[in-house]
Amino acid sequence: MGKGTEVVKGQSAWIGFFKFMAWVNVVMSFVAFYFILIEYSTEIILSGIYYTVEEEITNWPAIGLGIGLIVESLTVLAFTMVICRVAECMLERETMLQFSTTDER
Repeated sequence: MGKGTEVVKGQSAWIGFFKFMAWVNVVMSFVAFYFILIEYSTEIILSGIYYTVEEEITNWPAIGLGIGLIVESLTVLAFTMVICRVAECMLERETMLQFSTTDER
């Protein structure tokens, strides 16, 4: 095989790695969301003027942060997949052009 096909294989390996890292980002974001939901979704506060009462309230900023984290990871995943698909199409086109120019010689 020629040097051109080795370059295409190396570049497609980088595309695969890029896709893998995008999926790792999604999985880690879901893990972080679960952790945020378990640990920070509620707060215990002390209230009262003449006596102290513990109240458990919902921590909406923490829940919003977790949801934002999920949305961010899915957006990055979609963007990464589009970029990888464009790169794959460019590699296919480059490979077809290389083989068509070598066939004409």
